[in-house]
Amino acid sequence: IRVDSIVIQGDDHFIDCIVSSILQIILDPFYRTIDGFCILLQKDWIEFGFPFQDKFPTFFLFIHLVWNLLQVYGLYFEFNTSLLEHILEAVISQRYTDFVGENAKQREEVKSLQLNTGNASFWAFI
Repeated sequence: IRVDSIVIQGDDHFIDCIVSSILQIILDPFYRTIDGFCILLQKDWIEFGFPFQDKFPTFFLFIHLVWNLLQVYGLYFEFNTSLLEHILEAVISQRYTDFVGENAKQREEVKSLQLNTGNASFWAFI
């Protein structure tokens, strides 16, 4: 089966992030690589403007679902639970500009203000 796009409509569009992301991980082996998973988070969560601080339980649910996939199908993934733990720690600590702010515009403002403070992008450390 070849699926090029998926359309989902729900009352809570943040739940749509979970469903879309999990389906992409299941259907496309690229998103089970380290680079692919990072790109998935960047495009479907960060660039979408997901408010990590206000909706952390939703993001945690997504990470928990990926963790469960790793437990059952770990051989099909390039990464392990350590990556998930590092991502959760980065979201909670707000150490990296990728997860700060409540939308993409606020993240860009924070990045421009903190260019010289050493708060780099999380992806530079992966």
